[in-house]
Amino acid sequence: MAKLSSLLAAKIKAADLNFTAAAKALDVSAPSLRAVLSSRSAPNSRSLGKYAKFLGISEEKVAAIGGPRGGKGGKRRGRPPGSGKAKPKGKPGRPKLPGVAKATLRLLSANLESIQKRLNRMNKVIEKLATR
Repeated sequence: MAKLSSLLAAKIKAADLNFTAAAKALDVSAPSLRAVLSSRSAPNSRSLGKYAKFLGISEEKVAAIGGPRGGKGGKRRGRPPGSGKAKPKGKPGRPKLPGVAKATLRLLSANLESIQKRLNRMNKVIEKLATR
């Protein structure tokens, strides 16, 4: 059974289309067509009918010869699952300084204000008692 990429390449050559004209005739994006032509990807469910119509075959046949989604034997790209977080890209930010977090400082400040108010009230009561 012929591969989808070879059928597409033969049809594009027979129709004497360049790459961008072929993508427009198929009504798919150029990167999508490039991935299918290089056998890195299979058509998705939305574009399956477009490839079938262009080749003049049924959608089921396109799906059968297109191979599994995900390209090259269904191998996943990137890190294997559970291998930890990816490294952040770009320049690192300013390093965090050791010390107390801002939220903790706000809380301590609010507590100090509350204590200061209580002390002021207690001083007023002491002054009243001392003047008697």
